[in-house]
Amino acid sequence: AAAATTGTGVITGIISGGDTGRPLRRVRVTLTNSVTNANLGTAVTDAEGRFSFTRLPAGSLTLRAARTGYLDSVFGQKKLGSGRPGTPIYLAESQKIENLSLQMPRGGVISGLVVDEVGDPALGVPVRAFRYVMRNGLRELTATSNAGTTDDRGQFRIPGLVPGEYIVCAAPRDELVMAAALY
Repeated sequence: AAAATTGTGVITGIISGGDTGRPLRRVRVTLTNSVTNANLGTAVTDAEGRFSFTRLPAGSLTLRAARTGYLDSVFGQKKLGSGRPGTPIYLAESQKIENLSLQMPRGGVISGLVVDEVGDPALGVPVRAFRYVMRNGLRELTATSNAGTTDDRGQFRIPGLVPGEYIVCAAPRDELVMAAALY
């Protein structure tokens, strides 16, 4: 579980759940150069949530963590799971940074039922979640990267959402009608 680059630096740490504080196993931890965005390696946490990168070059590094059911997180983010840049880790030649700690928040889920005009479950309807974000001082409605499709019971599930208010849209492919509900 070590980086495949040449250098003499070492970074070790532990990933834990933001809701429980318990170590998380099977988290994919990626280390990149903050300047060039070059991938320096990937590790997977063990049963105690530990990861390790060895033989690292000196430089400014970004540590990212991802696991199903949790929000992707970057070390040093002010708001965990926000997708925004975190704080770079500055590693000197031969430096050892040990016991780095990162908590990952669980992702939210929106689920529901879509029915047709007579109340029967609607099968295969794409469902999308939108949320307001601030860009350049303006409030803007933006689609999340998460989407769902209704099953044979008309039910959908959209996982991995950051906290906030959402507008959920369901639009059958063969109709131009769009229904929205505020959550």
